[in-house]
Amino acid sequence: MAMKNFSMKKLYYSISEVSRICDLEQYVLRYWETEFEQLNPAKNSSGNRIYTNKDIKMILLIKKAA
Repeated sequence: MAMKNFSMKKLYYSISEVSRICDLEQYVLRYWETEFEQLNPAKNSSGNRIYTNKDIKMILLIKKAA
């Protein structure tokens, strides 16, 4: 299961890292942002999404429920 790779050692993760950790395509993560208001990753100064450990836990919960 992809969750084994989730070590919670970093403060922020890129969308590609979260995609790999959660075994989801990046477009699914972006779509879920529009469907679940609780999932709202911050964006850095370049406009890239930065996910926290809390965001990843939320994504894994949504994935499990889907």
